[in-house]
Amino acid sequence: MSHVASLFPGSQHIDKALSLDNKDLCTSIDATGCSVAGDYPKRISLTLSAILNSGTILLLITGKEKLDIVENAINRSPRNELPVSHILNQSTTDVQVFWSE
Repeated sequence: MSHVASLFPGSQHIDKALSLDNKDLCTSIDATGCSVAGDYPKRISLTLSAILNSGTILLLITGKEKLDIVENAINRSPRNELPVSHILNQSTTDVQVFWSE
């Protein structure tokens, strides 16, 4: 299970949040039942359109498990089960990935 910017796979409104046709800047996310959402599953996130409207996207990841997820997402078709794949597999905005153990 992986998320980025509080965009949790399987959460309510994830399809709308990740749709490039959605021009809203932000959206509500309800990740109730998502194990990595912790005690606060109801959140506000930027939409994918808003994220891609950035000058540069900086992605900071920590740990080998998250590195494996990012490597798995690179050069794969974007899919809502792996929200970071939408960011890594687009040509609109520069993405820089920083990793630390």
